[in-house]
Amino acid sequence: MPTNHGVLVRRYAPHPALGRHQVLDARSLAYRRHHRGETLRAVRWQPTIPVLNQQDLFAQDIRTSAVVPGAPDADAVGSCTANAAAVALSVLLSPADLEHAGLPVDDTAEAERWALRLYAEATAVDEYVPY
Repeated sequence: MPTNHGVLVRRYAPHPALGRHQVLDARSLAYRRHHRGETLRAVRWQPTIPVLNQQDLFAQDIRTSAVVPGAPDADAVGSCTANAAAVALSVLLSPADLEHAGLPVDDTAEAERWALRLYAEATAVDEYVPY
């Protein structure tokens, strides 16, 4: 099997019934946390923002062209990365920090706009994207 930066790379064809699956590259694997035998305990985190909807953006009065200058209008976006990040931040940040970041906790459409802007900004500074 080939290696990539000292990391074993296994290639396989996923079964189509499994749906989405993760294939991590060396950059992602660098952030692994190795289990050291500690007792695991269940933790339930409660997001403080509403459930975001990356579909039906027009019905939410969201125009991607208004959120991200130069972007075409799209009624749905295919990446859930920014929505997951927004939810994670809503769990991790205090109410004051959420307000300072501009992430609204009481308006689904505004929170979705915030997530879209976050994704656009993160993509612009991603050192691994060549454009």
